[in-house]
Amino acid sequence: MLLGVDDQLSMTDKFNCRAKDLHEILMDEIRWKGFTQSNAKISRDVIGLISVFDGSVTGMNVELEQGKLIVHNIMH
Repeated sequence: MLLGVDDQLSMTDKFNCRAKDLHEILMDEIRWKGFTQSNAKISRDVIGLISVFDGSVTGMNVELEQGKLIVHNIMH
């Protein structure tokens, strides 16, 4: 699927673990690096920047609820 500039992609998945554990993994640079074997810079602040997979994916945190919700605006 190809997405244009104004298109949006929404994904939902199910993980067999506690929500707070998955949230911690996705928002922790060291754990992210351990799981993906790639560099990551992950802000824990709303409007904070993220860069994962050695900079191949960049974006910004739009909405965060500790242990419950992560919404990113992916730019690249």
